Amino acid sequence: MVSAAPHWSLNEERTRIRIDFQGERPIRLELDADQLDDVIAGLVEMRSSMSPEVPMSDPDPGSRVLVATRGRFFVQSRENEKSLAVLLLHPGLRWVGMLFDRDGVLDLIDKLRRYLPHPPESK
Repeated sequence: MVSAAPHWSLNEERTRIRIDFQGERPIRLELDADQLDDVIAGLVEMRSSMSPEVPMSDPDPGSRVLVATRGRFFVQSRENEKSLAVLLLHPGLRWVGMLFDRDGVLDLIDKLRRYLPHPPESK
């Protein structure tokens, strides 16, 4: 039985993560970046099937949200599905994407425009 939160550390080269679980029989995992990516992907898949479900609503103030300060985005049309994939590159999660139908894309564009500064008035 694991009794406490795991302890995380990187090796000196920053190429492997070490995760130590304390308990009656301590457990240590050592993973390289590709192995860690596989574990994260597996955990995400499992979490999406767990109860309670992640609420599909706006986050409450103070909610835990992973926000990257660097990354990029990519937009990919899915003609056969009549949808658009908006992909975000997160430095820790790699590419994360969402599929939007036409109405979802228009809603996203509308919300993004609300945050853009107004263009200067022409004289």
